[in-house]
Amino acid sequence: MTQLQLAEHVSISACYVSQIERGLVKKAVSLPVLMAIAKALHIEVSALFQFKNLENK
Repeated sequence: MTQLQLAEHVSISACYVSQIERGLVKKAVSLPVLMAIAKALHIEVSALFQFKNLENK
């Protein structure tokens, strides 16, 4: 799914999706937006908070 497609499913801008993906959102992403993203991606909300692939620095 592209950022534009996800944005359309969630009713937010593609620019905002990009900022979320890159960790550039200055304030917390709202729970309703997170829930809508998870629904659009057919995943549980908790999956958005799983960081298994990050390396320890």
